[in-house]
Amino acid sequence: MANIDVNFTWDYQGWFAELARQGRPMSARAKNLLLTQSNRQAVKFWHRVFIPRHFESGNAQRYRYKARKRPYRRIKEALAAGRTFDPSDGVGETINDRVIKGGTVSMVRSGDSEQKSKRQNAVFSTPNKATARVSVPGYISRRSRSNRPDQRRELQTLTQAEKRQLNQVWAKNFFRGVRQLGTAAFRVRRTT
Repeated sequence: MANIDVNFTWDYQGWFAELARQGRPMSARAKNLLLTQSNRQAVKFWHRVFIPRHFESGNAQRYRYKARKRPYRRIKEALAAGRTFDPSDGVGETINDRVIKGGTVSMVRSGDSEQKSKRQNAVFSTPNKATARVSVPGYISRRSRSNRPDQRRELQTLTQAEKRQLNQVWAKNFFRGVRQLGTAAFRVRRTT
């Protein structure tokens, strides 16, 4: 088992400038708190909503995965149907794996990577970025030199619509925090 660290960053400088222009300046402490919490909530949303989509039918087209080779697809579909392959079939070794979802979903074979990646893991957030640690089988996190698909990158891919949705989640959490915390408690005090 291995981990994939997925990093997200957002551009937020203009929002603090706008709040200051409206007469609602914030201290550095308040800004850091809001940014850290907004980053954390957006990454949690990504993990809960977008990771499972990579294990659904149609994921190869949605995320533009590298095409799997025809012999691999045929063997995978046959194994899902309950057939066993032996060396005389040209595979080289006897294969009797459990394959789920009819063998037609690119990122799914036995379901092990799906199960592991959906588990809630640590989310590390700072005012500048958020990192999600996703547990996956080792073959996903290792990039081989062969012509195999980069499943690590495939798992991290988002569509343009998903990126916009993730930005909306971040902004919603940010402005909710601005409303809840207010700025009075965090205004910079001047000492003379």
